[in-house]
Amino acid sequence: MLRYLVSMKILDENENIFSVTRCGSLLVTNNWVKCGSLLSELTFEGAKHFGHTLETGESAFEHAFGMSYFDYLHTRSEYRDLFWKMLRGLSNSSDIIAAYDFSRFEHIVDVGRGEGKLLIEILKKATHSLGTLFETPMIAEKAEAAIAENGLSARCKAVAGNFFDSVPIDGDCYILKFVLHDWSDEKCLKILRNIRTNMKEKSKLVIIEGISEDDFTQMYDFSLWVTVDGKERNLSAFKELLNKVGLEIATVLNPPKVKFAIIEAIISF
Repeated sequence: MLRYLVSMKILDENENIFSVTRCGSLLVTNNWVKCGSLLSELTFEGAKHFGHTLETGESAFEHAFGMSYFDYLHTRSEYRDLFWKMLRGLSNSSDIIAAYDFSRFEHIVDVGRGEGKLLIEILKKATHSLGTLFETPMIAEKAEAAIAENGLSARCKAVAGNFFDSVPIDGDCYILKFVLHDWSDEKCLKILRNIRTNMKEKSKLVIIEGISEDDFTQMYDFSLWVTVDGKERNLSAFKELLNKVGLEIATVLNPPKVKFAIIEAIISF
């Protein structure tokens, strides 16, 4: 049976040891790839209107549904739940914490990263740090519950707001994980400027994003374009965005076995 699954590309075999392939991972319950695949029907529906994007530069999804992708998710709980399961699966908290030392910071601000899984795991390791999750009102409420469940309410809180308007929190570390690829350059600059406004001389901005140029990332790049008018970026593109708001790249880390980079940015002098 196992070798039959190998022939179907669901398993790999190496010296009588079997492992799940990327294709086979789609069958795993709660796997983030499976959730993303189920969400892809929304992408395909938007892609039917790709001609509108080519002609106008506007979002194909918004043209098809009459609202943004994220607004649509809020109207359909089944898709919204899949989206958050996918984000939880993408967290890779252990890889990030192993690669980057957050314990040196007094106040860590996680901007726009859902229900706070990454920040919670960071604070469990960085036991002397404070944390704030900055999210939309509905998500911030869920994050408060998750923070309390993990016994971190004394050191961590969730603040509601809109990162396009402001990020009114004083911290010495700001995190943007898988946020910027959801937005156009113009909107990314608004987010970055609002964070830069509160950064001090020794503050760090930690951007966690995919910068790989493999086939999977390029395919996902198209999906971002037609659904949210976002895009994947290479390191040069991130450098250009940061320079426009008075920041510069200080360090780039590439944790092993993952398809993302950790970009540390500081204030330009």
